[in-house]
Amino acid sequence: GADRALTMRVVVLFGDRRDRARLTASLAGTASVVAVDQLADARRALRAPGTVAALVCVHVAESASALAAVRDLRGRFPALALIVYCDLHGLARRTLVALIRAGASDVIFRGVDDGRAVVLDAVAGAARHTHAHEVRERLAGVVCGELHTYFAFGLQTPQAADDLDAAAASLGLSRRTLSRRFAALGAPTPRRFFRWTRLLLAAALLRERGRTLPSVAHELHFESASALRLQLRRYAGVGVTSASRGEASRASVFAQVCGAFARAIGGEAPAPEGGTPPARMTPAPTATTPSPRVPPPNASTSPSSGQGSGIDDTSR
Repeated sequence: GADRALTMRVVVLFGDRRDRARLTASLAGTASVVAVDQLADARRALRAPGTVAALVCVHVAESASALAAVRDLRGRFPALALIVYCDLHGLARRTLVALIRAGASDVIFRGVDDGRAVVLDAVAGAARHTHAHEVRERLAGVVCGELHTYFAFGLQTPQAADDLDAAAASLGLSRRTLSRRFAALGAPTPRRFFRWTRLLLAAALLRERGRTLPSVAHELHFESASALRLQLRRYAGVGVTSASRGEASRASVFAQVCGAFARAIGGEAPAPEGGTPPARMTPAPTATTPSPRVPPPNASTSPSSGQGSGIDDTSR
């Protein structure tokens, strides 16, 4: 009964009895676990709504099968979070490297860092990855050219608005150069833009059953649930109570935030899911920028410092 109330699903492939018991215990109350032994069953299970990750269990004697499975799943599900669960010692280093190159997005070591906190963090990261991809797909006709690089980075790095120096450095730029790039693209200031990307991700996460404003605010480095409510209202015109109601209302909140973001950057609002894609914005001249790397989380500061998660946007 409890699992039916959960919308996040994790598919565990090749796990033995101990693997399944440990992972199920670690995810209890957060995600339902679907354990399968065959790759074909994993493919089917991964197509079910709410699936945020595949956890591929790797045992030394069957590492070749696990490697083949990772390659297969990455090819079929390019946006899926693929987490490898393996032994720290015993598994050859070259095999671990091969798994990562084949498409593993995270690694958890059996008996070393597979406690509840680590597993939950990995799955939360997987959910953010899945929703970030969905946001990019939803707004693919709105954000393009060089701005798309910053858009993808902002979705991957929710705390980017809190430390623009670190965000710019991760993009291989100075803060001043980043501001000039945004101005040249006719986009909002970097701080405001990255607040938008965090707000989009928050609206996407809030559609999951069991998510609350406080939990999403904490996960995405908002100062508080009140700061998240305030930004939803100030930026997207979403009422305070709308984001706390049922699934249909929360889906509507996501659509409203997407539309408000599109208008804020001068594009057309995205079509409803399954509708006709909107016209693309005129692409801005592209410039080569390094692949974004996610910096470590930075501590939030107060809104008065201009670096926190408040909605005032007085600095670039």
